[in-house]
Amino acid sequence: MDRYIALIKNFMHNSSLMICPVCGSETPAINGKGICAVCENAISMPKNELEGKDAELAEMLAYYRDKLPSPYDAIEAYNAILEKYPSSRYIYMQGLNYIKASNSEIESIDYSLSGFMEENAAHNDKAIESYTKARESFANALASVDEAIDSIYAGFLSALKLKDAKQAKLLLDRLSADSYIYSYASVIFDSFTGNFDGVISKAEKMMDSKDYPITLFYYIALALFKKGRHAQALGIAKELGKSISSPNLEALIGYIKKQQSPD
Repeated sequence: MDRYIALIKNFMHNSSLMICPVCGSETPAINGKGICAVCENAISMPKNELEGKDAELAEMLAYYRDKLPSPYDAIEAYNAILEKYPSSRYIYMQGLNYIKASNSEIESIDYSLSGFMEENAAHNDKAIESYTKARESFANALASVDEAIDSIYAGFLSALKLKDAKQAKLLLDRLSADSYIYSYASVIFDSFTGNFDGVISKAEKMMDSKDYPITLFYYIALALFKKGRHAQALGIAKELGKSISSPNLEALIGYIKKQQSPD
C-alpha cells in the first residue's frame, strides 16, 4: 500500500490538470495525456487550450456542469452538446447522465413512508425509465462506432455498460493500434471479467511508462478490494480521493467501509 500511495503523491507532483472534452471534468495527467476520472474518455489538453480551440464546446460543457446537481437539467443541457457532436463518445456520456438520473430516483425512495407509498412508486417508475434510456444511449453509441480510436473506445465502454463482454472484446482488439488506450482498456476489461490479478499486473506494466493515467489506481484499489484486501484498498482509494473527483471512486470507498475486513 505504501508504494502505491507514494506513486500517487509522485504523480500529483509531476502532473497538470487536463480537461475532458466530453464531460468537462478536469483530471491530473502527465505529459499531456490521461483519462478522465468521471467518464473515462481520453484527455489531452488543458482548459485554456480547449477554450481556444473550441470556445463553443467549452461554454456548453461549463453550462452542463452547472446543471449537474439536477440530473434532468443536466440531461437537457447535454442534449445541446449531442446535437453539435453526435458521435459515439458523446452519446455514451449521455448514457451516463441517464444512469445518474436513475440512481437519483432510487436514492429518493423512502421505505418509511406510510400508506401505499405512491411517491416511491413514481420514483421507481422514473428510475426504470431513465435506466432504459441509458441502455438505449449505450446501444446507440455502439451503433455509431467508426474507425477513430476515440469512437471505438467509447463503443468498448458502452458494451461493458450493456454487459456485453463479447462485443467489448471485439472492440478492445480494435484498439491495439493505440498502445496507451489499449493498455488502459485491457485493465478495465480484466476488471469487468473478474480477472483481478490481471488488473494489477497490467496496471503495474502500464505504470512502467512515464505517462500512465492516474485512474489506474482506482482499478488497483478495486482489485485489491475484490481480493479481500480491504484495508489496503481503502488506503489507496482515500489517497486517490485527495487528487481526483470520481463517482466510481466515491462508491468504492463507501463499499469498502461497509465491508471492511482485516488484510
